[in-house]
Amino acid sequence: MTNAINWHPNGTPGPWFSDGRLPGMSTYAVFNEQGVACVALCQAGCLAANGRDDAVKTNARAIAEVPAMVVALWELDSIWREFFPDGPDGKYGLVSIGGEQAATWRNICAILSRIDGGAA
Repeated sequence: MTNAINWHPNGTPGPWFSDGRLPGMSTYAVFNEQGVACVALCQAGCLAANGRDDAVKTNARAIAEVPAMVVALWELDSIWREFFPDGPDGKYGLVSIGGEQAATWRNICAILSRIDGGAA
């Protein structure tokens, strides 16, 4: 099992954080744990003029949680595959996954595939 530090072999090791606006700019940066690698920049741009600086801060905080979220998705997929090795459309004995749960799992599989560079 992986953790937020090794959330993806090609990704910047986590955890990541965003602790505020860059000095003199309307930009929020997302850094790796040591604060030496900038992972992403969220530009306030015209949003700040409309009182939407809070949206940019929220976006930066959400991006900072990507490693932990990806690990959680991998863990869910792994747990579900213990019972349904054929994936969201598979069966465990006579039991299959219900509509909404299967759709959610398919969405998780698609997200993980896109992170790995797939087109799903």
